Amino acid sequence: MAKSLEGKIAIVTGGSRGIGAEIARELAQRGASVAITYVSSHTKAEQVTNEIRQSFGVDTLAIRADSREAVDSSKKVVRETVDKFGAIDIIVNNAANGGDHTLADITEEAFNDVLHTNTLFPLLVVQESLPYLQKKARIVNVGSIGGRIPYPSAILYAASKAALESITKSLAFTLGREYEATVNIINPGPVETDMWDNTPGRMEIQQALYSRTAAGDRVASVQDIAPIVAFLCEEQSRWVTGSMTCANGGLQMV
Repeated sequence: MAKSLEGKIAIVTGGSRGIGAEIARELAQRGASVAITYVSSHTKAEQVTNEIRQSFGVDTLAIRADSREAVDSSKKVVRETVDKFGAIDIIVNNAANGGDHTLADITEEAFNDVLHTNTLFPLLVVQESLPYLQKKARIVNVGSIGGRIPYPSAILYAASKAALESITKSLAFTLGREYEATVNIINPGPVETDMWDNTPGRMEIQQALYSRTAAGDRVASVQDIAPIVAFLCEEQSRWVTGSMTCANGGLQMV
């Protein structure tokens, strides 16, 4: 495969597992050096970075960052990335709190945890990156179909992803002219990850989804998502910005 991202420096938040880990691998395979963030498992993060070095021959870095502590963590992520690589070309805001909260479950603490992780942290990572952001930068936010459909069993998560879509459009305007940057968002449906495997009532949900998914009777794999993100990070996607890409097999069509 051509090294379409050779020489680029990427940050992938939540890159130690699931979708984030596969995005980090995909960007590295295309030539980018990658900094990933993780919150709990240093071992998993090191497994991903070691695999990237050995498989793709690019440099990489694992940064512990609790996205619930959005202000301090965003500063740390950018500082450590720049200290090692000197610049930032790509930001993939993938880290997420997928907690289930109904209306009855909502507390101020739960609101802060979900919205800080899913909305404030991505925004601050971009803000902190501005002094180091290169021309023709690429920013991709990982949203969810939950941001566009009723999601009463995860009302805070859905609200945070809807907010992230709005933020994406605002950032596209803010950064487009000055930085020649593009800012886009994808909205996966269910993806086969350990987070999905631990979802309460997963099998019942899957059966309900199968009849509604245009592309086939399955949930997505991480390999269905990562190449879409990588394309949005390449030069050839330069005329796509402020856009929401449906990466959900037609479960939701816009």
